[in-house]
Amino acid sequence: MHSAIKLGGKRAYSAARSGETMELPPRELFIREFELTGSELPLIHFRVVCSKGTYIRALARDLGKELGAGAYLHALCRTKIGEYSLSDAYTIEQVIEHYQKKKEEKRSIDSKLTKDQ
Repeated sequence: MHSAIKLGGKRAYSAARSGETMELPPRELFIREFELTGSELPLIHFRVVCSKGTYIRALARDLGKELGAGAYLHALCRTKIGEYSLSDAYTIEQVIEHYQKKKEEKRSIDSKLTKDQ
């Protein structure tokens, strides 16, 4: 299990990388919503609203196991974490633009300071 959960003072992912196996105890979690959003077999697409501590990769694995087909997570896009939402996030272009603007402002201030000396 590649998990950050600690068992016996050791992280599960560290044990897995060392070749050890750890059996993690079951945890209570909540799947508030599960929606199939598309199918391009052999891929299926779904949206999940769940409690913290839910491992979506494990959910995909368990879903495949229940269907008798086996499954793994091909891609994951986290759209919300607490109050933070992907729809409110800046694009890379916006971050670069902001950085360049701040860089220009700093150059302008430095230039004025140099002239005043």
